[in-house]
Amino acid sequence: MNQEKKTNNIKQSIKPQKEREVFLSVSESAKLIGVDPKTIRRAIKSRKIKYKVSNNRYAIKFPSLINFARSSVKIRNKFYAQGIGKYIKE
Repeated sequence: MNQEKKTNNIKQSIKPQKEREVFLSVSESAKLIGVDPKTIRRAIKSRKIKYKVSNNRYAIKFPSLINFARSSVKIRNKFYAQGIGKYIKE
């Protein structure tokens, strides 16, 4: 009986945590995949990138940005050849 209570307590304490979503600005997104911010804005307008609006600014979902980078042949070739973040200056 006591063993069952312990296992129930353990099961309750081990709950799958919701993954935190990562959001990027338009300029961060553009730098990350090596395109102009206008390209990102066009993708938002054509609904190729998922986003939310926060404080009158676009917040782009990171997985959506990666999918967009893979969908365009030109960007995909850049993405696979040079990797992500190549265009960010320190």
